[in-house]
Order: sequence, then C-alpha cells, then structure tokens
Amino acid sequence: MNCWITTFRKAHGGTLFIVFVSLAWSFQLYGQSERTFNYEFFINTDNDSYLLSNEDDYYTNGLEIGFQFLLKPIKNQKKKIAGMALGQKIYTPASIKDTTIDFLDRPYAGWLYLQSYLSLFPKDAQLRFAFDLGVTGELSGGEAVQTLLHEVFNFDEPKGWKNQITGELTANASFQYQKEWINLGKWGMYTTTDIQAGTLFTNAKQGVGFRLGRFTPMHATAFSKSRLGEKNLSSEFFFFLGTSAKYVLHDTTIEGSLFSIESVHTEVATDWIFEQQLGIFYAKDRWTLNAIVFFMNNETEEAVSHAYGRLSLGYRFF
Repeated sequence: MNCWITTFRKAHGGTLFIVFVSLAWSFQLYGQSERTFNYEFFINTDNDSYLLSNEDDYYTNGLEIGFQFLLKPIKNQKKKIAGMALGQKIYTPASIKDTTIDFLDRPYAGWLYLQSYLSLFPKDAQLRFAFDLGVTGELSGGEAVQTLLHEVFNFDEPKGWKNQITGELTANASFQYQKEWINLGKWGMYTTTDIQAGTLFTNAKQGVGFRLGRFTPMHATAFSKSRLGEKNLSSEFFFFLGTSAKYVLHDTTIEGSLFSIESVHTEVATDWIFEQQLGIFYAKDRWTLNAIVFFMNNETEEAVSHAYGRLSLGYRFF
C-alpha cells in the first residue's frame, strides 16, 4: 500500500498536467470579448514531474507570480505593457541522494529574484526589455522549498545542498524580440531572439516556431501576454512548436560566481543548448491557460538531456 501511495504521489504532477490540458480543450469555445481589460495577474509553475516521470533533476522546479498593466498611450504611440514578477528557480544534480561531489553532474543552486519588464508592440512583433535583481545561495530558499516539497509528497530527501552555489546578489538584463513572419489564419511562423547579460546568465538564443489553430496577432495574443487593451478580441485556442539554439557565455548556477566568490562545487557549462518546445494555449475574456513541454540537451559536460513541463494561468481584470 505504501509503495502504491508513493507511486501515485510521484505521478501527481503528470496527472495535473493532463487535467490542465484537458480543461483547456474542453473550454475552447468560439467567441469574442466585448470588454477591455487593463490589468493581468499571472502565475507560471515549472516542474519535471509534470511529465509523468520519476525524474527530479537539473532544472527541477520553478515558480513565478506576476502582475502587468497597460500603460496609457501618448498621442499615437503603440501599445505598451509593463509588469513585475517575483520568482524562484531550483537546480539539482541527477542524483540527490549522493553527497560526494565526484558523483554529482550539476551543482545544487537556487535563485530568488524580482523582475520588472516593459513590452512594446511594433507591427507583427513584440519587443521586451527586462531587468532582474536576485540572490543565490541559502537566501534563495532553494534548499528549504525543495526539502519541504519532498517531505510533503514523500520524495527522496535531497542530501547535497551543503555543496550549493555560494550566495551572492545578482543583476541581469534581458532583451527579447519576437516577430511573426507568416500568418495564414490557421497557422503562422515566428522567430524569437533572446539576449541575456549580467552576473547570473550571459547568453544569446535564436529560435523559430509555428502556431497552429485559432490565434490573434502578436500584439494581441496570449502567446506574448498582450491581450490587454483589446476590445472585441476573439478567443484563442492553438498549439505551437518551437526550436532554438542558445550559446552560453556564463551560467552562475553551473559555473559559480563571475567574481572571486568561490563555490564548493562547480561544473563546466555546455557551450550550446538546443531546445524544443511543444505547447497549447487557450485564452478567452479574462482567462488564459497554457501548458508547455521543454526538451533540451545536457547543460554540463557530465549531465544528460532533460525535459520539464510548464503550467500557466492568467487572469485579466478592470
């Protein structure tokens, strides 16, 4: 009986993922919103257990809670959306039972951050500028959160947090440009360019993807969190498939601090990360639901490939 309960608990995330997608499918009704909303609350959760697997490694858990609002346009300016988010990300090696560094293929790391951002919407595109202030190490709460979750769901106890990346304050800036090149009504093609620079992550990523289904333009879609300020906006229900290549210059959660702060355990980060994304979006009136699966190659020389799921909820008001 105990074995059955443990197995059920380990599959809870995958079951939640399936239920989430099923709800989006069942509620995908045609229609349009007659109201205009200027504010939005959102929550994003990431976890590898959402994929009905017993894996608990690498980027193992993430939570982001945020709020965004429509900025009042000046004269004939395009739409602008500003927002803030509080988040936490947790990273572990493949084996959380081992405490010997020689057996660990990735450092333990936690990151707690506060982000502010601004999104602009030129024709068929989105420009997003963001700035993060955060902290790594014990103050990030990574050890405390993972230990609590594993106690609640009867997972294995993580035993290597004493070797986590040393704590320090972090500051990071990021830029994203998404451009929709083709929109044929039921399917479209877009590209995404991302650049990050700072004391935590420094990298550049280029991606391309396709949307299939019922979706609205880039300046008014759940895909870019841009449905605010739009009246008589049609509902959305679409799938998307994307792929990207990222060149990594530095990753503090793997390689440790850029400065003289030493960590007990660090690894060599892989130069190139290739990632695939497969997801589903539903948006109507006040609500947005989406589920995404991410697949990527090894992030360190000793690690293996990894996959995790993301569930997101958005609620618009006023």
